[in-house]
Amino acid sequence: MAILRSPCTIIKTQGHDLFGGEILGQRKNEKCGIVRLYTDSQFTTVRVDSGASRGAAYEKQGGAKLLLSPNTIAEVGDLIIPDGRTRYRIAMIQPRYATSGKLDHMEIECGID
Repeated sequence: MAILRSPCTIIKTQGHDLFGGEILGQRKNEKCGIVRLYTDSQFTTVRVDSGASRGAAYEKQGGAKLLLSPNTIAEVGDLIIPDGRTRYRIAMIQPRYATSGKLDHMEIECGID
């Protein structure tokens, strides 16, 4: 049985506007169980043939694994904010069952947005 105690916010996505910007919809506060949160900044080259300076940048990376209740409104593509700061985009949702066969919780994998 999953213990869901951490507050998180789920933001539904409604599609895109005329200019390609994302339209955000309903926000809902739920409880979640945090399994893993990580953010990282990795050094990456921009272009190899950019000259002697060898242009480079830092790319932000990160992800999360969270547990949500079986009756969550979260869907693939929605945004979730588990720590109040970092926005993650839901990439995968898997139902997890108890040994009795009853749906116990939903496990979600997210990438940083």
